[in-house]
Amino acid sequence: MIMSEFQRKLFQNKLAKAEKSLGLNFSEAGDDVDKYGNSEDSFGELAPLPSVGALGSHSFHHKTRLAAESEKVFVQNLPKWGDFFDCNDIYRDPNSGYCFQTYYSKPIINDNIEDINNNPVIFISHHGAGSSGLTFAKLTQSLKKQSKLQGYNGTPGLFTFDMRGHGTTNRINSTESQNYYMSIDQLCYDFEFVLKQFYIQHFSKSDVIPSLFLLGHSLGGAVLTKVVYEEQHMLKYNRKANSTSKRKSLDLPLPESIFNCIKGLIMIDIVEDTAVKALSSMPAYLRGVPKSFPSLKSAIDWHISSGLIHNRKSAIISVPPLVYRRDKSGQGPYYWVTDLSKTEKGWASWFTGLSSNFISIGNSVSKMLILVNNDYLDKDLMIGQMQGRYQLTVFHNSQLQLKDTLTTQTKTICSEDSDELGHFVHEDIPDKVSISLLEFVERNDYEDLSRSQNPSVSSKIDLLNKLNKKWGIKK
Repeated sequence: MIMSEFQRKLFQNKLAKAEKSLGLNFSEAGDDVDKYGNSEDSFGELAPLPSVGALGSHSFHHKTRLAAESEKVFVQNLPKWGDFFDCNDIYRDPNSGYCFQTYYSKPIINDNIEDINNNPVIFISHHGAGSSGLTFAKLTQSLKKQSKLQGYNGTPGLFTFDMRGHGTTNRINSTESQNYYMSIDQLCYDFEFVLKQFYIQHFSKSDVIPSLFLLGHSLGGAVLTKVVYEEQHMLKYNRKANSTSKRKSLDLPLPESIFNCIKGLIMIDIVEDTAVKALSSMPAYLRGVPKSFPSLKSAIDWHISSGLIHNRKSAIISVPPLVYRRDKSGQGPYYWVTDLSKTEKGWASWFTGLSSNFISIGNSVSKMLILVNNDYLDKDLMIGQMQGRYQLTVFHNSQLQLKDTLTTQTKTICSEDSDELGHFVHEDIPDKVSISLLEFVERNDYEDLSRSQNPSVSSKIDLLNKLNKKWGIKK
């Protein structure tokens, strides 16, 4: 049966709508739907069949100009880094000349509080592969909000950066060999350099001693764990004798004065066995990822539709640093900033020994592992959790019933404000994650972060909780 012109038109528009919802476009240049998606895509508003010459150059350029103007307005209205952080300094390593883009939201201390040291609490954050420092933007905002709502005496700061080969760090370093040299040892070296520079810039000339809590998502958690484990076990990089460290050639010790400020380590959604198995399927996954996007909005939409991120409010700030336009005129498609396939040489080193290192870190550094939608642990983590070596927090979908919670020390939190949770849980539900982080700090560093003892504040919170319960309002 030969398809009528009307049926063909209807089919093409439905196909265009499906493509647009995925942020993709496979339409050929001769189709009635142009590559920017500027056509009616519903049956009720089906555009009339074009007459001869309707798709001429004038019409095409007109639609192209409208698409460019629309994209420009969309980009201008997106949130900026300054909406979440106070400063964004660039740190340059004098040894290699490599530069790192950093972001810092300063802590707030209530000077009216007595009987505490008033030392600031700061989360030092490290993102995972394929992400950027701005993945923590919404979490930073939530920490400020929840610190007030939960009655804490201050607001923790948050410092983060775009790691080697990612985000703005990639763009300001033109040498590809440097951008994609991502062994676990190199990433650890990078982190220690950035942390040292941060401390020197903000605390070396003051009497304030910060309480630092390291926060790592995915690969970032592996980097932070290796740094703490090796520093704590005296495997410093400048030891020339009796050392078993494989990073001897990367000679940059973390000063003891800085290391002693580290009070806690939090890993987000990373388990060694799971991560190692996932790497075997990474090439196939990367082949299925779009190579480019026609617009920044389509890149954001793809992250939502693919399930990588479920919170659009976070995606509109965390996704833009991941793509860029090659055309310096500001036209054309967006391409990935980081080509993850070029990092393959480092994959084998990224997660080896992660679980064993994590549970072997001594009690001077408190530890928490946050997982999403499952409580699966490998052998080392399971033994360590049963021994009480770290705190385990499991966030899960409200529709998911977890039946095999390991021990009473496992805290499972149902996410009633999100239908789905994914690997980027700190973006999906930043409020709930920030509350867990604040409670973790309070429990392990109560002198520097505690709740207000003001009776009026407590009574108002109690009253609000009672009213919420009475009216059936979920927290």
